[in-house]
Amino acid sequence: MSLDFQARIRRPLPLAELVVGARRVAADLLGLADVPALALVAGRRRDRGQVVDPGRRLGEDDLGSTLIGPGVPDPLVEVVDEAGTVVVLMPTVAGGGGLVFSPVRRPDAVLTALTMALAAAIARDGRFVDDDLQLAVAVGVEDEDPAALIAATRLGPRSGTLAEATDTYLRQFEHLAGWHLI
Repeated sequence: MSLDFQARIRRPLPLAELVVGARRVAADLLGLADVPALALVAGRRRDRGQVVDPGRRLGEDDLGSTLIGPGVPDPLVEVVDEAGTVVVLMPTVAGGGGLVFSPVRRPDAVLTALTMALAAAIARDGRFVDDDLQLAVAVGVEDEDPAALIAATRLGPRSGTLAEATDTYLRQFEHLAGWHLI
């Protein structure tokens, strides 16, 4: 079963704006002063599940000049870490346009996909869609309001590691135990 978050947006946005927004949303949700920047690659290709072309890491200029979203070609972008792919970004095929953020099943990846979907929705006055984990439903927030979900689920200011804060954040959603994320 796939696990995706969506941002329903009507206009594309530069990857740089998405990355900065996701970093800001992550720090806000987790109650941390700052979180590490995301690393993105473009053009990664696979054959039978194996990476056959690692693509290229996107620098500042690439992030500023690459648009993602409705009406632009899919730049085949992924968020990566030392272990490999964390989140795949894709345009939506239905529903009037937007982006899909599909994480691998790791707590850090789920948080990254969540923050990217929220950031994209906020940046373009769009809607946030979570049909899989239903985080907003779990806390009684209308599913498509990104600001309301952030307000309802943000942690208070804290010190500690990103991994500790991510674990604490996801534990507030008791129903995630069945997803093996907490």
